[in-house]
Amino acid sequence: MNQGDLVWFAYSVDTRSNNVLDWGLGILLEYSVIQKTGTVLYNGKIRRVRGEYLKTAGKHPLKNWTV
Repeated sequence: MNQGDLVWFAYSVDTRSNNVLDWGLGILLEYSVIQKTGTVLYNGKIRRVRGEYLKTAGKHPLKNWTV
């Protein structure tokens, strides 16, 4: 993942079972390989997300999305 990529990220996660409840589509501002965390811009706010909950969106993000 590179800076400026369109990414799907886990917007809300059930911490007991690690199930993703809701996904969001945002722009990746920064990704730290050492910490395995990404900084995502979503609706004008900056969110920090674990690397396991990030996925690149591709060319047609809404058409090709499958969970």
